[in-house]
Amino acid sequence: MAEKSMEEIQWEVKNLIVRTLGLKNIKPEDILDDVSLFSGENNIKIDSVDSLELVMEIQREFKVRINNQNLAWTIINTVNSITGFIQNEYKRPEA
Repeated sequence: MAEKSMEEIQWEVKNLIVRTLGLKNIKPEDILDDVSLFSGENNIKIDSVDSLELVMEIQREFKVRINNQNLAWTIINTVNSITGFIQNEYKRPEA
């Protein structure tokens, strides 16, 4: 995959969140980058079912693996944490 900027991945992640969760009244640009998606302080609030859907869709869309369930909560905490994980996975040498 061609290297994408953090901003490009953030935009893709926000679109993925809106699409996956079927958010009708939220636009991607409404989602804050560095505020927890679980806290209620962001413009959306996800729950455990939403988080599972997001993990599955992130893996499918970005061709990455999130193998540790405890780590998954940390990865999908914010748009920036998701973006950082995806960027790190793309920089890893392929086995």
